[in-house]
Amino acid sequence: MLGDASETTRGRIITGLRDHHPELKSDWLLRGDADLALAAVVTSAHARVVVASDFDGTLAEIVARPDLAQPAPGALAVLGRLVESAARVLVISGREESDLARLLPLAGLGLHGDFGLQQPTPAELAALADCERRLREEFGSDSRVMVESKRAALSLHFRSHPAMASELLRRAVSLAAEHGLLATPGRAVVEIRPRRASKATALDRLLQGLGPDAVVYAGDDEADREVFGLLALSSTPSLAIGVDSSEVDPGVFRECDLLVDGPRGVIELFRRLAERLDRSGRADPAVGA
Repeated sequence: MLGDASETTRGRIITGLRDHHPELKSDWLLRGDADLALAAVVTSAHARVVVASDFDGTLAEIVARPDLAQPAPGALAVLGRLVESAARVLVISGREESDLARLLPLAGLGLHGDFGLQQPTPAELAALADCERRLREEFGSDSRVMVESKRAALSLHFRSHPAMASELLRRAVSLAAEHGLLATPGRAVVEIRPRRASKATALDRLLQGLGPDAVVYAGDDEADREVFGLLALSSTPSLAIGVDSSEVDPGVFRECDLLVDGPRGVIELFRRLAERLDRSGRADPAVGA
């Protein structure tokens, strides 16, 4: 795990910025002074910056079906600019890695699918297969629900019928527990995955190898909560960005430094970060290579 902060000093330079500056708003940035936050993280002492992000709801709008998702306008351009400017750009998602590669065809991105799980075990695959069989038996003929099977996870989508959220989550939690798996809510989706599949675990592992001086992470739902918590306890200066949504428990963003409005808010913030890195001339593209 990243080094723990001292007794009173948080690894994040900006603590509770969204609470301290509620009056500072724009069309994109809901709470917090983004430029102040970026200036605090990207300093002369921080030559190597890792920028990491979720995909759905963060770099892409949530849509009715996962196969209809596309990067939000400007997302590919700003990621490409960050690849040129920042030490390392990572995308960690519940999608399969091959799907991320199709959606984000940019050289230099670090793509990590299946919540960052490197390789599911035979037991985990067998548990997921049995869960899928039972879910299709129960919901296969229900047009309100879409059961999506991925390499190391399952998703229950119900965007057109949000009233089903409690019923599906309850069923998924019960079924996952029977199989030693984990079920968590997302935005109009319930995810079932191995307990080892964790964005925080994956990011922690990657950062240990990269050794950055600062970290920026953006995410939008329950699966990102533990990443925000990881950064809050880290001694590495970091900026945790939450993508605000009425579909998500506000507690998910408790450890965030900034809240932004949708993918366009993330893209605007990443654009400002790229500009700052370009101006500083401090990025080191060789880090982690």
